[in-house]
Amino acid sequence: MQVVAFVAGLVLMLTPSFCAEKANFTCYSLTSLEAENVERVYDDNQDSGVFWSRSASGLDLCDFSSIYSTPQCSVCNDSGTIIVVLYNLTISVKLMVEGPERHISYKEIDCPRAETDDDKPGEERWIGIWVSVAFIAALLLLFIIFIIIKWMRERRESRMI
Repeated sequence: MQVVAFVAGLVLMLTPSFCAEKANFTCYSLTSLEAENVERVYDDNQDSGVFWSRSASGLDLCDFSSIYSTPQCSVCNDSGTIIVVLYNLTISVKLMVEGPERHISYKEIDCPRAETDDDKPGEERWIGIWVSVAFIAALLLLFIIFIIIKWMRERRESRMI
């Protein structure tokens, strides 16, 4: 019976890792007329909290197939709309977007995704479900084996008497 308890604990520990969600991205659209002149994106609560600063080459066009691999923050131009993509933004961050002369207003948006033929919505969820089913089936099999062994021992002991 201890084996069953061990396997049950193993199921509870491993299943969340197979069902893990994708990385947490937060996206913003800059709404000010000065959005194309954005210079910095930073955390106003931290002295060293600069997430992004403009390079000499300016803003890149948005490439949603690779923009989500940037470590902390990406800023890009999506057909005239400036998009800010932040990775694992916490509640304690006081986000500031700064232009050459003043702060630039922004609004949170759903993060755009690249349109590909390979997109399979919900695939990660199904992997987690199948892994859970496999572990439950293994637990059931172990339980049945345990019952059969117990029954055989009782039967053998009753013959000896």
